[in-house]
Amino acid sequence: MKNIERLLTIAIFSIVLFAGCKKNVADETGCYADIATASQNALKNNQNIFLIITMDGDDDESENFIKNVMEDKNFKEKIASKYSVVHMDFSAKTNRKTIVEENSSKKQRKAAESYFKLLKENVIFASLMDVTSTPSFYLLTKEKYFIAELYEQAPVSSVEELEFLLTSQEERVSDFVKKVEKTKKGSKKEKIAAIQTLFDEIPDKYLPLFEPITEKMLSLDKNNSTGNLSKYLMAKADAKSTRCFFENDAVGAAKSYISICDNKYLTPDDRQDAYFSVASIFALTKSAKDDVIEKTLQKAIDANPESDKVSTIQRFIDYVKTPPQEQTD
Repeated sequence: MKNIERLLTIAIFSIVLFAGCKKNVADETGCYADIATASQNALKNNQNIFLIITMDGDDDESENFIKNVMEDKNFKEKIASKYSVVHMDFSAKTNRKTIVEENSSKKQRKAAESYFKLLKENVIFASLMDVTSTPSFYLLTKEKYFIAELYEQAPVSSVEELEFLLTSQEERVSDFVKKVEKTKKGSKKEKIAAIQTLFDEIPDKYLPLFEPITEKMLSLDKNNSTGNLSKYLMAKADAKSTRCFFENDAVGAAKSYISICDNKYLTPDDRQDAYFSVASIFALTKSAKDDVIEKTLQKAIDANPESDKVSTIQRFIDYVKTPPQEQTD
């Protein structure tokens, strides 16, 4: 298994695509190349999504899974016929195969440009999934909502093993899908209750994947009757900021958090995190002067001065104040 600090970091340098790939159709294994098309197929056929993330060639387990499972003739019949399967590979091998040479034709360059956009969306989605190792397997609803990450003590080495792993999740998947459907029906009060019940099962790190439901909750519960609006505000900001970041829009990424900092329903802890996120984006992208970063960090401290994060934020301020020639990584 390949462990990686942040898959998105690697993926940023791997955003190149197969000149021969077709976006809107499944490949020979029955897999789609991007999450958007997989979701379209899932919605059309009322299927859940099975997401596979690999680093073929950089990770022996990924390589073996592709060879022994995905390329098995039974994979398409037993897996891809039951799920809308999307396979994202962020390997150096993929990178080497998709380099467009200087003498490439206009058609090849146009295809590469088109798929650059496609893979960028996959990178954003993988970032929101917070993937930390490969191969990784996830079950999602047809709307692309996270249901479960699939874990196995030993590497999955056959279609039969994968089928068993997926079957073991059927009850959980069915229950979760029913809860998603309940958020779409009933009175305002019933919808709020259904969203609350659903979100109680979701780890906070996956909330940005539920942006449509988050938006609905923010609309339904404008007065914070649930006491949880802060969580939904942060989830919305996280999702928007991630997308802006990958569009090279540092200002937009920062504004995603700035727009909620003064919201009266934001908890002190979340307000602190929001300001800290703004400062981090400014520092990482060098999109603001040091005095602006320093003031933003001070706002983070002031938002929750008793927080155990204050010492870390103060060290950040001290670093920003240090002359460039004296700074160390």
